[in-house]
Amino acid sequence: MKLVTMEIDGRPRAGLVDGDHIIDIHAADLALPSDLKQLLPALERVRSLRGSKKRVPRENAKLLAPIPDPGMVLSVGMNYHEHLKEMKTPVPDKPAAFTKSVASIIGT
Repeated sequence: MKLVTMEIDGRPRAGLVDGDHIIDIHAADLALPSDLKQLLPALERVRSLRGSKKRVPRENAKLLAPIPDPGMVLSVGMNYHEHLKEMKTPVPDKPAAFTKSVASIIGT
């Protein structure tokens, strides 16, 4: 299941990628919020929206940052063993954890 935040009529909306379309989650089920962060507890209900008629062609959707207003971004590095092998870098005992600026989050 791929979730996105897209812009519709100048406003951010949570969407569910369904093939070549994106389902506007709130339009498909008015009981669900239009904000992806608020939607996360209802993922099973979102999954049931596949095939909804409230769709936007992917090429017409302007994608925004997945979660437009995160409080913090936590990242993990040195955790892809195949990439470490390619770089001839030893695998660390623990992955590196670090924060990123929330300004680094972009749509595509």
